[in-house]
Amino acid sequence: MNTLLPYLNFPISLYHLRCKTCKKDFYAETYDKMDTLTILHCDKCINVIRINWYTPLSEKLKEKASNKDRKKNIHLVESYLKPCSCGGNFLYNAKHRCPYCHSNKVEKMRGVKAKFISYDPDSIWKEEVKDL
Repeated sequence: MNTLLPYLNFPISLYHLRCKTCKKDFYAETYDKMDTLTILHCDKCINVIRINWYTPLSEKLKEKASNKDRKKNIHLVESYLKPCSCGGNFLYNAKHRCPYCHSNKVEKMRGVKAKFISYDPDSIWKEEVKDL
C-alpha cells in the first residue's frame, strides 16, 4: 500500500481520566478538532487505532461512504478495519478502558495535556480497501 506520507506525526490531546472501578488515574487520546484524525477504541481491550482521513486509502473510503446517514458511514468504515489483536473490534462507540483493570467505567477529570504520535496510517485497513 502506498501513501504520500508513510508515517505521520500528529499533535493530539489527552484526556485525564479516572477509573471508577480501581480508582486509578490515566490519560487517553481525544479526537482531533480538525477532523483529520479519528480515534476508535477496541470493544474488548485498551487498544486504539487512529484513522487519518487524508491518505489515498481513506480518501477512497470517504468517496464510498458519501451517504448522508452518519450511522451507515460509521458502520461502513468499521467493516473495513482489521480486528484488534485481542480478537475485539474497533468501534466508533466503544468507550475508553482503564489500562490497569480494563473496566470501561471511567470518568473525565479536569485537565488535558498534549503529545505527538507517529504511526503508519495504512496499517489498520483490511486488504479489500485497496480494491475500492
